[in-house]
Amino acid sequence: MNGNEKNANYSITDRIKVGKMTFVLGENPNAPSPFVTWQKMEGRSGYDVGNYMTDRESAVKDLHRRANNEKKLISSINNHSKQKERNSAR
Repeated sequence: MNGNEKNANYSITDRIKVGKMTFVLGENPNAPSPFVTWQKMEGRSGYDVGNYMTDRESAVKDLHRRANNEKKLISSINNHSKQKERNSAR
């Protein structure tokens, strides 16, 4: 990861890619909420849907929660597609 990446004056310190989504954690010690998590969809420029926090521990938990929710969504979609294929093969 590029340690110099910034978004909205926050330094991106952590990143988790799940499918076509990337979730990042940003830090800006001078901001009222010095920690943020954002998401970015593959093929789009910039991050969106920011969750702002006052402590790093909460931000790390939020980063992992968001990534895990995306994993569950992808798994659910895949399971639904497989079930649909099985049903149409009958």
